[in-house]
Amino acid sequence: KSTAMDVTVEDLEVQRVDKFEIVGRAFASVSGEPVHLVTLKRLLGNTYDRVDFFVAANDYAMLEVRFYRTGELNPYKVTRMDRAQMEHYEDRVLPKRIDFEDLDAGTETTIVYRRREVNPELSSAPFSVRSLETRSHLSWIRGWENGAAE
Repeated sequence: KSTAMDVTVEDLEVQRVDKFEIVGRAFASVSGEPVHLVTLKRLLGNTYDRVDFFVAANDYAMLEVRFYRTGELNPYKVTRMDRAQMEHYEDRVLPKRIDFEDLDAGTETTIVYRRREVNPELSSAPFSVRSLETRSHLSWIRGWENGAAE
């Protein structure tokens, strides 16, 4: 529908519980599936004031998120994760597809994960001090460290 993207980095980032206050808990349903409805208020100002999380009661998959501006009764943005588009892992359920709807703008954006690795084995070699020091594009860090040490 739109050439503008309705997704922000904030929509995809991992949220920290210490940045919110729980202001409501209830039971509801999403497409007939029982869910825990948890309403959180942001403690720090941002693009939204509060958010409703609709979490599946049986496996804690995130099925829907609604974002609200201060004082508004209706959400301005809704994020949906369809149960049929979920990938199951040993300790979690993650969506392969996320649909974002900006109700104010009347636009929709869809993100599809074509490849995902959960808990991959990562070598620590790329993050060693020696490895980082040899990267020329990080030379400003060495200069700053040398200047800071003087």
